[in-house]
Amino acid sequence: MRIDVGIYGLETPFSTIVEDAFDSSADVTYLRGAEEIETFVSDRTFPNIKILVVTSRSLSGFKNLWPLFRVSLAVPTFHLVILKTEELPSTLQLEISNERIHIVDATGETAGDDLLHHLKTIRTTSEVFGLKYNVLDIFVHEEIFAEEYDFKTEFIRFIQELGLSIQASSVQIFLLQSHATGFFPLYQWGEPIHETFPFEPVEKFCTFKKKCQTYRVSFSQLEKLSGKVTPEHAFDFAVLSSFTLDAVPLFIVYTFGGPQSEDLLWETCNISSWEILHLLYTHLYLARYRTLTLLNEIQQFNLERRDVLNHILDCLQKHFGADGASIVEYKGVIDANHKFEKFHKHYGNYDHRVFSTDHGFAYRSVVENKAFFIKETLYDKEALESAKSRQKPKAGKSIFDEAENSPKPIGHGHGVQFDPQALELKGGEPIEIPLYRSEGTVEDEVSVMYYPLFKAGEIIGAIKIADFKRPNAYGVLQLRGLSVFSDPIVIILESAQNLSRLKISKDQVPAALEQLATLLSYRNLIRDIFHQVSQYLSDIGTDLLTLGQLVKSSTQSSEADKTELIANIRSYANFGLDLINKAKKRGEDLQPIAKDCMLLEDVVRPVLKYAKKKTDTYKISLTTTLTSRDYPVRLDPDFAQESLKNILNNAIWAVREHKGGGRKSISIAVRESSDNSVYIEVADSGIGIDPQIRSSVGSLFFSTRLGGSGVGVYSARRHAEHFGGSLRIEHSMPGKGTTIKIFFPLREENR
Repeated sequence: MRIDVGIYGLETPFSTIVEDAFDSSADVTYLRGAEEIETFVSDRTFPNIKILVVTSRSLSGFKNLWPLFRVSLAVPTFHLVILKTEELPSTLQLEISNERIHIVDATGETAGDDLLHHLKTIRTTSEVFGLKYNVLDIFVHEEIFAEEYDFKTEFIRFIQELGLSIQASSVQIFLLQSHATGFFPLYQWGEPIHETFPFEPVEKFCTFKKKCQTYRVSFSQLEKLSGKVTPEHAFDFAVLSSFTLDAVPLFIVYTFGGPQSEDLLWETCNISSWEILHLLYTHLYLARYRTLTLLNEIQQFNLERRDVLNHILDCLQKHFGADGASIVEYKGVIDANHKFEKFHKHYGNYDHRVFSTDHGFAYRSVVENKAFFIKETLYDKEALESAKSRQKPKAGKSIFDEAENSPKPIGHGHGVQFDPQALELKGGEPIEIPLYRSEGTVEDEVSVMYYPLFKAGEIIGAIKIADFKRPNAYGVLQLRGLSVFSDPIVIILESAQNLSRLKISKDQVPAALEQLATLLSYRNLIRDIFHQVSQYLSDIGTDLLTLGQLVKSSTQSSEADKTELIANIRSYANFGLDLINKAKKRGEDLQPIAKDCMLLEDVVRPVLKYAKKKTDTYKISLTTTLTSRDYPVRLDPDFAQESLKNILNNAIWAVREHKGGGRKSISIAVRESSDNSVYIEVADSGIGIDPQIRSSVGSLFFSTRLGGSGVGVYSARRHAEHFGGSLRIEHSMPGKGTTIKIFFPLREENR
């Protein structure tokens, strides 16, 4: 930035004082007449400074230039210095309140010193303005709004440019991780003074508000704030600015070496801090908005549920700049263990895993309802190497803290946990969680954070973010980011689940449409059948009344009428029976819709809730034996659920009908068979089946129950057979109960 000084009407020694007040950085020009003054004032190159030094006597002769002066004085880069040798014109008196008009009494004994003081003030103000301009110019980066903008890399570059521009020794930005752990560096440039600051001393020294507060800091004060000794050679002067980012305290420390104007540096740092605050706020909320937009767009695509999960992981990994991201779904308590299914992305690799555990990160977040971050993981080297030697790595895997494979912990994760419903800074509680290493691990986590997922007030899982290299990568600010994304993620997962239930692949569309047409025609046929049958029954009723009248008569002529009426009745009955048989045949032709699904997740578990409610109502003991893994099968899950419910209803009826002593119980089990199939076993302690009628069970319209339809077991058998399976009565004895097994073949790719 250049300073241009114009002089008109000054005589020595005042002209010499003006020349001596500025060094080679200023251009001093002696002006001759109104035309040159007008050119000097009008020719403004922003942000260069213009200083016009004139006498009051000379101003009186250039009244036509006063409007130009008024316009120029509205610009912060123009200053007018008037050496007062006589009274100023009254019209000019109105402008004296402007801070860029400097009046020096030329008749006083200290006139020379006063003129020099004003010129130095203008120079200092100009330097401050120049620094302000340079700082503002550094931070004017419209590309922050571009989609491909790399904020972290560019912000570090900004801090470096700022430090060089203001000639600082270092610039460090500290963010509060939590009250319990204190402040840690967010960004830094130059030689760092301290790596951490405890919360309480900093809070006592400065105020944390949305607005920026700037303070001068001495050696002793910085030592008190950090609790550590500050090297005396580190800096000569320091400035600290404090504010909050999403209600989380943050402060910036600038250090300087060498003799410089403290007032100037303070003003410059204050301006810089305001711009940094605005830039961080812009990035934080813009990044959250973009991530929420991307999450919302996922619902607009017709994706399989696994693809939906992968897209969510992409969004989370990109937003937090993380090495790993996971969605952990809670499956409930199965066989006395808490079961989870984890979908994860580590670096660029996707994978998923089902596990059971009663410890670890997922257990702490989901079962104990905690949001937390692990600031660092401390491993026992001997235990870690021992665990690695027992495990064969698999490409694309990463650390699973919930592993069953490690017989003992390999270390501990240290962090802070919160109530997820109120992520208050003062609500954090220090934690230490044991670490376990699972088979296939190729990367051990250093920093981790978890946040539970809620649906209708019930925890259904958690989000996990991990960094494999940096300690202290996460804090309460990042946890608040996870809380912002949690509800949209739950909505997306629910939508994906509903979509997967309704989704029909393209190659199934023709078959589905054909079945739909069959169902509609069947409905119409049934309506027509019952309409016709009701008409036949009406005709039969009329003929029976007539026949009754004829029976009372014994005349010969009525015998022929009786014979005709009886023939009509038989004919009507045959017509009705024929229509019913047609409806039966049409119903047998209906086919279920095949889908690739998981036997436990899509069939058995949804029915267990129904079974538990029914058995509790009738005080029947219900036990379940399910495998730790799920089974991929191809069937109609809705049809299969209804079939299993029918079998369970028969079992409940049989147990209730059994009047003898003994325990009233029903058991449900899922097991893998040796012939590449899996079966559902339903066993009861009910009345059993008579051996003489056992072969008829499963036939259409055959039932051992009074008022039973005879359709339940039949439809279950037909459904299993349609997909290559079978239904078998494995055991049944009167008074000893019944065991039924429903077999389904495993999908070929999983055999």
